[in-house]
Amino acid sequence: MLDHSGWSLTANKIDFVIKDKSGQILMCEFSRHFTEWRQLSKDQYSLYESLVLAGRGSILAVLCKHSVSPHLQIDTANHVESFQIMQWTQWGVRTYGVSDGKDFKTFVQLWASL
Repeated sequence: MLDHSGWSLTANKIDFVIKDKSGQILMCEFSRHFTEWRQLSKDQYSLYESLVLAGRGSILAVLCKHSVSPHLQIDTANHVESFQIMQWTQWGVRTYGVSDGKDFKTFVQLWASL
């Protein structure tokens, strides 16, 4: 556990990051409370939005909703109940509809194989 209280800045984190063989990056935020990006705090949302925008198509972000108790470990492949993608497009950063969590593992595997 990290203590960021000594900073006069807002510290944010990214829960899970994968880089595929071509250099594409997938970042995941895991939440017990939120199913959509717009529900996150402004600071947390803007962290992901800024990185996706800077990546200009090479960075994808996914918000993953789970219901795992805080004192237990989250199985990042199997505990996802729903997920929402954030992606850069030629018109800027876009989020898509919320998808069923049973498709998350397949989504990541397909993304990694592109």
